[in-house]
Amino acid sequence: MMIELFAIFIVVFGVIYLWFRKRTHNLPPIPSGWPFIGNAIGIGKHGMVFQSKRWSDELRSDVIALYVGPRLFIMLNSLQSTIEAFVENKHKFTNRWISLSAPIGGVLQSSGIQWSKQRKFSHSILRQFGLGKKSFEERVAQEADMLCASIAELTGTVFDPFQLLTKGVSNVICSIV
Repeated sequence: MMIELFAIFIVVFGVIYLWFRKRTHNLPPIPSGWPFIGNAIGIGKHGMVFQSKRWSDELRSDVIALYVGPRLFIMLNSLQSTIEAFVENKHKFTNRWISLSAPIGGVLQSSGIQWSKQRKFSHSILRQFGLGKKSFEERVAQEADMLCASIAELTGTVFDPFQLLTKGVSNVICSIV
């Protein structure tokens, strides 16, 4: 009785796995993963960068596909493949990744036509404030010099660069407005 239940469970689980794991023929090589969680466990303690390089070496491809849960990710593991994807074929890669944890919207989270319109609007507003003009570059260079001087004063001590960088960005923004 127990063996029959186990066999039925394996068959049902296998069918469900094959049903949800639809493989299209246009994808790059995919390392083997677990049902429903994909390659999430394979990332391990070394992190995504190390593991994606290892998978890239195993599959003998600079471009690999991964499933992390039900989501498909394409990993580009070389400068040449990145240039080919984002420079030579930029029209195919205009959509942006949408985070599951953040609300959809705004310049950072939008995609496609909406992102393009918001980007054009943002650039036009920033140009009105002086982006791309010599005076803007001078303000940024002046603040960068001050930031370098502040960091040089703290040489040999432990400090949080976040505060200095935040103040530097805020100073540039305030000088524009």
